[in-house]
Amino acid sequence: MSAIEPVLADKRVLVGVTGGVAAYKACELVRLLQQQGAEVEVAMTPAAQDFVGPATLQALSGRPVIGAGTPTAADAMDHIAAVRRADLMVIAPATATTLGKLAAGIADNAVTALACAATVPLLLAPAMNAAMWANPGLQRSLAQLRADGRSVVEPGTGELACGEYGPGRMAEPAAIAAHVAAVLALSSRLAGQDVVVTAGATAEAIDAMRVVSNRSSGRMGMAMAAAAREAGARVHLIAANASVPPPGGLASVTAARDARSMREAALELARQADCFIGVAAVSDYRPAQAAAGKIPRRAGGMKLELEPCEDVIAAVAGQKQRPYCLGFAAEAAAMPAAVKAARRKLRSKNLDAIVASPLAANLESDSCELALVRPRGHVLIEARDKQQAARELIARLPAAAG
Repeated sequence: MSAIEPVLADKRVLVGVTGGVAAYKACELVRLLQQQGAEVEVAMTPAAQDFVGPATLQALSGRPVIGAGTPTAADAMDHIAAVRRADLMVIAPATATTLGKLAAGIADNAVTALACAATVPLLLAPAMNAAMWANPGLQRSLAQLRADGRSVVEPGTGELACGEYGPGRMAEPAAIAAHVAAVLALSSRLAGQDVVVTAGATAEAIDAMRVVSNRSSGRMGMAMAAAAREAGARVHLIAANASVPPPGGLASVTAARDARSMREAALELARQADCFIGVAAVSDYRPAQAAAGKIPRRAGGMKLELEPCEDVIAAVAGQKQRPYCLGFAAEAAAMPAAVKAARRKLRSKNLDAIVASPLAANLESDSCELALVRPRGHVLIEARDKQQAARELIARLPAAAG
C-alpha cells in the first residue's frame, strides 16, 4: 500500500511571529505544518524574541530565523526573497500593533516588511486582550486588512494571559494549520474562471421608509466570494444590504436593493460566468403596491397585500446557456430534515448543487453547520467558522465549475 501524500507536500510556508504571550504557540504551529509536509521558514520581530528564543524556532524549522541577529545591508533583499519563495505567509500571533502597522502599510521590522511585500495569501491570527480586541481602532484595522484581501483566523473566547476572560485568545495551532491547508488547497483551482456570488438580504419597499426583509447578515456570501477569490477566480459580487463589507480583490461589486434589481444584475453577469453561487437571502414576497410617501401611523392594524418576488437563482438556472449553479437554502428544520427540504429545491430550481443551511445553527453567527446536497448524495460540513466552510465548499466544486 502506498503512503498517503501529506496535505502540504511541496508547499512553502513563511511563519511570522510577533511579540505576544501566544508567541510560544508558534513552535507548535511550525511542527504541525512540517508534519503535513510543508517546508517552513520563520521570521520574528524583536519583541517576539523576548517571548521565544530564535534558537528554538531555528531548531524546529531547520532554517535561520529571519530578523534574528544583527541586521546587515543585505537583509532587506533577503527578506523579499524569502516571501517570494513562499506559497503562503501566516502571522501567528498577530498583535494589535502589527495589525495596525499592516493596515497602514508600515514595514519597520522583518515580519511587517515581509507581509507588506507579500503577493501570496497572507493569514493573520490575532492575539490580544479582550479590551484591545474590542477597540474601534483595532477593528478598523481588521476591516481594512480584510478589504485588502487578507484573511483573518478569528481568535477564540477564553481565559487570557492577563487573567481576564473574553475574546482575543489566539486560535489553536491546529486550527491555524487547517486554515493554511484550506487556502493552499484552493490555490489556482478556479484560475481564469468568472464566478458570480450573491450576498446579503434584499429589501422590498412597503413605502418610502419601510421594507419587508430578513435577518441575513451577508457573512456567508462574503466568505464564499473571498474563498473563490483565493482560488484564483475573477469574482463578481452582487451585494444587497449586507452588514459586513465585501472582501478585497474582487473583479466587480454591484449593489442590489431588492429582488428585481438583483435578478437583473444576476442575469447580466451570469452570461459570461462559469459559476453562479446564490447565497443572498432573496425575499419570497413583496408588497403588491408600495406607497410613494410614508404611510402614517393609524390606530388599529394595517393590512399588506403581498405578491411573490423573483426567484433569482432559478432565473439564472433556467437559461439555455447557463453557468454551473450552486444555491443556498435556509431551512427551519435541523439536519437531516434540512437536507430533504433542500433536495426538493435542488430539483425544482434546476440547480447543480445546493447548500442546506439550518437557521438555528447559522443565523447571524460567525460559525455554521451546512450540508452540500447534490443530485446523488450529500456531504455534511460540520460546525466551523464560515470562512473555513466557504473554502471547503469551493474546494468541492466539480471540474466543470472551475
